[in-house]
Amino acid sequence: MQPLLQRPRSRSRATLRGCLTVVLTCAAIVSVAGPASADPAPLAEYPAPAVSSEETGHSSEAVPGTPIQQPTGDASQTAAFEAGDPATSATLTKMDFPFRGERTRYLLGESAPVGATVSAAPVEQPENGPSDLGAPQGTVEFFDGSTSLGSAQLDANGHGELDTAAWPSGGARLITATFTPEPGTGWAASTSEAQTYRVVDLMRMVPDIEVSEPVATVSDASLDWTIANIWFSNFSVGFEREVVGGAVSLESMHPGTTIEEKQRYYFRPFTFSNGTGARDAAGNRVMQFSGTARLSSGSGNRWDFADPRLHLNANGDGYVTAEFSGFYDIGVRQDYAPRRVTIATFTGAEVDMNADGRSESRIALSWDGQAGAAGTWAAHFDASFPNEFVALLNPAINLFFASSGVATDASKRPHDLRLSFTERESEGTNGPGGSGGNGSSPALGSGEATSPDGRGSGMPPLARSGSDLGRPNLVFGLGLLAAMSGLALLARRRSP
Repeated sequence: MQPLLQRPRSRSRATLRGCLTVVLTCAAIVSVAGPASADPAPLAEYPAPAVSSEETGHSSEAVPGTPIQQPTGDASQTAAFEAGDPATSATLTKMDFPFRGERTRYLLGESAPVGATVSAAPVEQPENGPSDLGAPQGTVEFFDGSTSLGSAQLDANGHGELDTAAWPSGGARLITATFTPEPGTGWAASTSEAQTYRVVDLMRMVPDIEVSEPVATVSDASLDWTIANIWFSNFSVGFEREVVGGAVSLESMHPGTTIEEKQRYYFRPFTFSNGTGARDAAGNRVMQFSGTARLSSGSGNRWDFADPRLHLNANGDGYVTAEFSGFYDIGVRQDYAPRRVTIATFTGAEVDMNADGRSESRIALSWDGQAGAAGTWAAHFDASFPNEFVALLNPAINLFFASSGVATDASKRPHDLRLSFTERESEGTNGPGGSGGNGSSPALGSGEATSPDGRGSGMPPLARSGSDLGRPNLVFGLGLLAAMSGLALLARRRSP
C-alpha cells in the first residue's frame, strides 16, 4: 500500500452528498481561495486539485466527474506587424488557438490543423497609402522555430489554415505565422507572436516485448494493480472501483469515516488471478489475465480495463496493456470504443524466488518523464500515464492522468503493482505474445529426454509408433540369445 494522504479538515456526509449532487448534475467547477493548512500528522497533505497555469492566469478546483479546464494558450497574446513601405498598409497576423475536440488532436507524425488570421493593423495608415483594400491578400507560412510546417493561401476573410504533420518533436511547441502579401496589393508583411501547440508523441517509453520460442511456461500468476488513483481532498473521495467480471477480485471494505480509512478504500488494488504465460530463451515474459475492472469518477466518467497483459524483459523493463473502453458524459456524450492500449510502464523490476518456489516482484510504475517532453499535457510538466492512454480521453478530464501543476498531482502517481507466478521449464510451449513452438514432445532420436525442469532425466526417449515400437525389444532379444549361446559353448569346452 502506498503512503496514505491526509486532509486537514473533515466534512459531514450531508455536506459531501450535497456537493457531489451539485457536481454530478451541474458539472460545476467550484472556486477556492487556496489550500488549507495541514494538521500535524505523519501523513502527507494533498489539498483540493486547484487548476492553475501560466497560460490561463486563473485557478479553479476540480471535483469528481467535472472537467478540468485545460490551458489552451496565451489568450492575451498580441501580434507583431511591420509598417513596411510608406505606400503600404500595415498588417497584424495572429495565430489561431489549437483545435480542441473530443480527444487529443495534435499527435507526432499525424496531420492536424494550424491557422492564422491576417488583418489591417489598428494603427493610423500613411496619408499616401492605399485605401479601401479589403482583406489582406497573400499567404501565411507556419513555423516551429526554424522548421516550416507549410504555407496556406488566405481566404476572402484573411484567414489561412492547413493540416500539417511536420512537427519536429513532441511537447509544447511555439508556433508562429508569417504573412507574405501578394505583390501589388498594398499590404505589408507581418509575423505573429508565438502560440503554444501541445504535440503528443505516442511512442511508448519501453520498446515492444514479445515471446519468440518459449522455453518455460507461466501459471497461477497473480497481479495486484490499482490501475489509477487520485485524491479529491475537499470531498474526501477518489476514483470509485468495481469488478465487472472474470478472474478479478476487490477487497470488500466500507469507506469508513477517517481520512486514512477512506483512502484505503479508494486506493484498493484489483487482484487479477489465474494468469498464464510463457518465457523465451532471451528472458522475455508475457503473462495474460482474464477479467474486467472498472474505475469511475462521478456519473460522467467510466473507464473499463479488461484482460490485462504484462510484458517483462530480462532487464526488468516492461509494460501493462489492457482492453480499454468507457465513456465521458458531461454535457456531451463520448464513448471510448474498446481498444488495447498501454496503461502502465516500468523499468528495472527485480523478480525474486520465495520459499515456496514462486517468483515475486513489487514493481514501481513510471510517472516522471513518461510524457516524453516538457509541456506535452500542461505547462512545463512531463509526468503522466502513457501518452497513448491519455490521448484517448476527453481533454476536459485527461489531466486526471497527468501532472498539471495542481495540488492533487502527487496523488495521481500510479501505485506499485505486485506480481507473483509459478514458472516451469519446458519445450514447445505456445505463449501469449509469441509465435511459440509446435507443442510436440522431443522427436525420437533427439537424445536424452527432457525433464520438466529442463535437465536430462537419464531415461531413454520413448518409441513413438509403427515399426519403431517393437525395435528395442527385438534388439534386446537377439542380444540375449547370442549371449546365452556363447555361454553354452564355453561350458561344453570346459567339461571333462
